[in-house]
Amino acid sequence: MTTIVSPGFPDHYPSLTHKEWTVDIPQFYKVHIVVNVLSVERVWDTLTLKHSPLALPHDGIEFLLVSANVTSLILPSGSVVIEFCSDDRVEDDGFAFDFRLMPIRDGNNMSCEKIAEDTEFACSSGMQFVDIIARCDWKVDCHDVSDEVGCGSCPSNVYQCKGSNICLLMEFLCDGWSDCPLGEDEQNCSLQCPTGYTCGHLPYNIKYEPRHDCGPSDWLPFWVNASSAWRTDYGNITAKLATILNLREIYHKTLEVGTFVGLPNLSLLDMSHCGLTHLTPGVFDGLVRLKKLILAHNKITFLEAWTFKGLSYLNYLYLELNAIHEFSEDGFKGLARIRSIDLENNTITHVRAGAFKDVGQTLERFLLHGNLMTSVNASMFTGLRNLQRINFNNNHLRYIEPGAFHNLSTVTDLVISSLSSEPYLLYPGIFDGLDSLTALYVYDQRLCCLLPTSVVCVVQKPAHPLFTCRRTFLQNTAIKVFIWILGLSALFGNIFVITMRIRSRSVTTVGKIQSMFITNLAVSDFFMGIYMVLIAVMDIYIGESYFWEGRADEWRTSVTCQIAGFLSVLSSEASVFLLTLITADRFISIVFPFSHHRLSTTSARVALIVIWIVAISLSLIGVLLNNVIPEAYGLSDVCVGLPFIRKSTDISTVIDQRSSAQYNTVIYNIASGSTVSTWQFSIFLFLGVNLLSFITILFSYIIIFIKIRLDQAEVGRRAEASNEIKMAFKMFLIVGTDFCCWMPIIILGILVQTVGVDVTPDIYAWLVVFVLPINSSLNPYLYTIIHMSSKRSANEKSKQTVISMVTRD
Repeated sequence: MTTIVSPGFPDHYPSLTHKEWTVDIPQFYKVHIVVNVLSVERVWDTLTLKHSPLALPHDGIEFLLVSANVTSLILPSGSVVIEFCSDDRVEDDGFAFDFRLMPIRDGNNMSCEKIAEDTEFACSSGMQFVDIIARCDWKVDCHDVSDEVGCGSCPSNVYQCKGSNICLLMEFLCDGWSDCPLGEDEQNCSLQCPTGYTCGHLPYNIKYEPRHDCGPSDWLPFWVNASSAWRTDYGNITAKLATILNLREIYHKTLEVGTFVGLPNLSLLDMSHCGLTHLTPGVFDGLVRLKKLILAHNKITFLEAWTFKGLSYLNYLYLELNAIHEFSEDGFKGLARIRSIDLENNTITHVRAGAFKDVGQTLERFLLHGNLMTSVNASMFTGLRNLQRINFNNNHLRYIEPGAFHNLSTVTDLVISSLSSEPYLLYPGIFDGLDSLTALYVYDQRLCCLLPTSVVCVVQKPAHPLFTCRRTFLQNTAIKVFIWILGLSALFGNIFVITMRIRSRSVTTVGKIQSMFITNLAVSDFFMGIYMVLIAVMDIYIGESYFWEGRADEWRTSVTCQIAGFLSVLSSEASVFLLTLITADRFISIVFPFSHHRLSTTSARVALIVIWIVAISLSLIGVLLNNVIPEAYGLSDVCVGLPFIRKSTDISTVIDQRSSAQYNTVIYNIASGSTVSTWQFSIFLFLGVNLLSFITILFSYIIIFIKIRLDQAEVGRRAEASNEIKMAFKMFLIVGTDFCCWMPIIILGILVQTVGVDVTPDIYAWLVVFVLPINSSLNPYLYTIIHMSSKRSANEKSKQTVISMVTRD
């Protein structure tokens, strides 16, 4: 004997079960199927027995078993396939069959076992037997409807099938199951509809579900579309087959308890845009199969305990775009099979501890997009053992309590993009417990730095082009060391030069002019030293709060950073102009030694005043632009805007394909279609003014070198090889230090603005800290060495004196 039972029997069968069994009946045998239990849900569960005889396999018989009155079946040799499909509601006990193989005796006698005529009725086919009480009870129990044939005329309170004397109870009309031989009991069902409403079978669309998974492929849901407010008695005059009730945009405000009693098969209820202000516990009683409840775009403010009483099979609850600010600790009690709760765009500021403990076994999606939450408390997710997606997008979150995500090992997607003007307060281990996390959606890119590399981090808006995961804005140890070395070198070296120049008074006009130039150059380089030391001190002062407290924007816009940026531009541009002026003066002195257009002490002073006015003006313009157009002229962490940045443009919203594909949920990311040049003021300074100055200096010294060699040839004397080497070396120092200071920035800036080369934040910091101030750190020592060397050679021959004029003193 073989026993076949429904999945989970006798503890009821599980949700959305589809199961199939096959039993082969050998030749010269028959099978006696004893039906011990047959209690399945009519319409929603299908139990089909298909018999294919061994002799004629294509002439099989299909038994659609639904009646608890079926007692047994006797089938000849062949195969028997039992196919069972159930929805997710557990209402009845399922089934249990015993299969007994028995040899066939007496030729083709299939009914060798005597049927007790006083307790059983044999259907016309001779294969199916039902309880004797099923005979003429106005319910079809036999697969060939023979139990209702020959029962006499039909009373007035029952329905007579067309072309026959088969009678049916009225409750079997329009129940989704054809009982009459011609199926007319399931026709014209739209007549069972409240006055003024429209009802009938309509196709699916994306929003309205669910499909009848166990029905035929052409099964269509029965819709009820309202034209006026729903009344309590409407459930009794609506076809019991109704699966979708659409009350959208029909004003109700409140609903009475038991409003929907009489709609046992309703699967979806849409009450969006109805003006509802309150939901009374018990209002949804009777909706025993409801899977989806849409209450969006109403005015509900509070959810009290047991609001959703009676909806034990609800899967999806939509409460977005209401005015909900709070819900009771037992507000979701009774939702034993809820999979998704959508509370988007309400006014929720906090969630009580344990508020979702009653839905912890089944809840998969928790959506709180667009509320007013500022923090996530550690007990918010208590009891949620099956959660897969959490969406806090567009709240005002600033803090997630330690342990908030503990025991959420099933979560795969987390959306915590915050609209707060204040950044997240981060800490190590903020994502502890999210063992299955595969994707994180953020606006604050710092959160991506705390994730393992296996997790996809989706930044939902274009990130700051100089963002880095460093804990302080001078994260690299080498940079921290060099900024102190070069900064202090620039400070003390230039103080020494200034002091020496003030104490040493020249008696010649040329000496006075050169001394003024060198002194002013030392002053400009001294400002660079102040800038570097200031950045180094602030790096220590701010420390790792730069990252953990998100102080990057605060630092970039601070007065201190503005002052540092001002000093950096002032020093850099004043130095450029002064070096160009010194080069021009020496060019005239050497190339045109007898020219009357040489600088006097007065004109030199005027030139120096103009240079400082221009340099100060350019520095102030940079600071003002940073405050007026921060997205275009925002300072970097080192407070200097180099021409390495391109601004995102063609900003648009795009649908996140991952969320759409995996969750059928629309999430919008902000994306940039292209980039354009930004910090145009910086481009003007570094790629315009500084490049022009370097070219001027380079060609001036080339001409000076050629001029000296030609003068030597004219007087018929050749300089010693060592002197030529010294002269070339001095020129190399003058031009080389300028090249190392300006050209890397100029060349890289041109590449960024023309071919789109990307400059990483670390490269940016290296250039600002190590390359840009190199002149300021080396100039004082270079000038002092050359100056002292020049004084020792003052008594040399005239040719040596001419050569010394090439230097910067």
